Amino acid sequence: MRVRLGSGTGKCCPVLFVQRLPCLQHDGKHLKENENIACETYKAVGEIKTLGRYVVMRRCDDFQEDPGVKCIVCFASGEQIRDLCALAHFGSHNVFNLISVPWGPACATLVTYPAGMAENASLSQISIGPTDPSARGWLPENCLAMGIPAEIARKMANDVVRSFLAKIDNVS
Repeated sequence: MRVRLGSGTGKCCPVLFVQRLPCLQHDGKHLKENENIACETYKAVGEIKTLGRYVVMRRCDDFQEDPGVKCIVCFASGEQIRDLCALAHFGSHNVFNLISVPWGPACATLVTYPAGMAENASLSQISIGPTDPSARGWLPENCLAMGIPAEIARKMANDVVRSFLAKIDNVS
């Protein structure tokens, strides 16, 4: 079965994982080299579980106090994402697996993976992306997104005052 992903539809795509579609296309181009790689990719992601009836996205002024927050989504320039990556590494010994640029639809980078909805996603790993080419239709050219699991985001927020961010003037 071949499915065309519509860009700019405003729909989130975790359902594509659940259906285990063997091959995806975007603008007539395959997102995976062949059906075998596509199937193995879906197996690597694992089952997708819902967080409840709704996923609510809102400003995070008070996320430190809200136990219901699963992840934080940041949209920023490459320079700002680089600084956020450095901040995440500031309080971590994890050199190689703290930050990932995973494959999947944009909503997987933003919510599905960092919120722990994907069976094999780690709540100890930040996602950067999206790698989904359909994001070109809505994400500004010089912008990246970062999906941060809530506990990592809380630690990063607490680390700011002790980190390099508090010590230099020209941080984005």
